[in-house]
Amino acid sequence: MKVYFWGFRDLPETKVLKNKLSNFFKIVESPRDADVIMVNIYVDFKAPVKFIRRYRNKTLVIFVESVLERFPLRRLPFWKRWILFRNIDAVFKERAKLYIISDDASGGNALADKYGVNYIISPNVPQLPSKPDKIYSRKRLGIPLNGIYVGYVGYPSEEFGFHILEDIYLSGNGMYKLLIHPIGKSSDIDRFISKFKGKVFISESLEDFYGSIDITIFPYFFGNKSTYMITSLALGIPPVSFKAHKTEEIVKNGWNGFVVENFSIEEFSRHVSLLVSDPILRETLSRNCLVNSLTFPSMDEKVSLLVQEIVSVCSS
Repeated sequence: MKVYFWGFRDLPETKVLKNKLSNFFKIVESPRDADVIMVNIYVDFKAPVKFIRRYRNKTLVIFVESVLERFPLRRLPFWKRWILFRNIDAVFKERAKLYIISDDASGGNALADKYGVNYIISPNVPQLPSKPDKIYSRKRLGIPLNGIYVGYVGYPSEEFGFHILEDIYLSGNGMYKLLIHPIGKSSDIDRFISKFKGKVFISESLEDFYGSIDITIFPYFFGNKSTYMITSLALGIPPVSFKAHKTEEIVKNGWNGFVVENFSIEEFSRHVSLLVSDPILRETLSRNCLVNSLTFPSMDEKVSLLVQEIVSVCSS
């Protein structure tokens, strides 16, 4: 059988998945030539729904990275919320052959149960096997070698807390530099970096991002049991996060990071500043992160599980 990948980002896990699936399927460059189509859905739902409907006659395997639990914490006008919910539901109403739903409190399993579709829960795993060298990573990015860097991964939207990122940074009174790994292109991120030139930087490389930072922040308003959070813990980088959903399953407040009440910018900023100013605390939490991460499955284990399920379902 022939397989086509649509919507997948260039991540280490994607490469491992394609490599393992190539033992069972031939990977093709056009969906028209494929028997099986892998569709990845992340933040946007409108474009994937159009694509799914166009190729509904194919065998579809849909990876749902985040439904964001129907945005329970997102303050949206009713009409925007209605359009968004309609597109989210449409993904499951199309009744693909298999849904692979990430274990990040996305809420996709609830919708899969509602529409009676075949699905499995996919564990999130570290994206990198080890932390890259700090000096080497900072040199590659062309950023100052000295100082503490706080890292933020996200898209300029409320779900990722981008609308409060500036307030969090300003509350730090210039104690640290901020490094952003953007999910996609955005003029909002460019403007933000320009506003704090020499203090806020960007890294398109995920490897150099993790190699450069000392602390990660997750001002997210949805599931935080994400690959970014798990990678941070696995590399010994202590996080500061809102509670959101499932955060406390992997971050133990005061032991391997800090978990603060949702929407409390003041409390969030205070804990970031505490970690920045206290190297002993930072090192202690870092060691505890590494201990905690031993419970996470490896990328190879996860992908092997997914491939086994995909081959079984698509061959039936």
